[in-house]
Amino acid sequence: MRLPVVGPLSVIVMVASVAMGWNHYSNPSVPAALQPWMQHHVGVTFRPAGAGFSVSLPSQPTESFLQLTFWNGLTGIARVARSHAGIHEVSVVWMRLPSGVLERPGVDPAQAAADLAGQAGGFHVQVPTAVHHHGMPAIDAEIIRNQLDGRALIVVNGDAIVAVFVTAPHDAGAGFDFLVRSLLP
Repeated sequence: MRLPVVGPLSVIVMVASVAMGWNHYSNPSVPAALQPWMQHHVGVTFRPAGAGFSVSLPSQPTESFLQLTFWNGLTGIARVARSHAGIHEVSVVWMRLPSGVLERPGVDPAQAAADLAGQAGGFHVQVPTAVHHHGMPAIDAEIIRNQLDGRALIVVNGDAIVAVFVTAPHDAGAGFDFLVRSLLP
């Protein structure tokens, strides 16, 4: 008597293949350069004095300042902190705004904030989506910076803007969700 082995064996192989594929889809691999930061929480808690937020970065950032001229002729200073882990740049931009700067006629205040954060951070917003972060209006967006893809979250907190973003030649979204979760008011 011959046992039908091929049928059940093929079902087992198919189920195992689907399970392994689903595991990879639902738990994508973390790039090696970001593993210490994302999996072991090795990094820097960046808490600029007087800024009103903290965020986790993978390495000690380099800070710079940029003077911006707004649509109404007023000026302000944007601060940028850039952190690197391998090919990934993980950065934060923040600025306090003069009264009325986000009230540009015909432009949503969150979109105006995204434009200002992009100008300060050197990125261009490609696909913006209105969201909220800790109850504050925000924009979650795909971005381009120096011909690299990335993701950004731009948060409006009264007269202040905070933007966090990740860029890389590939795996641009890697680390983004972790970065957003670490952004605390």
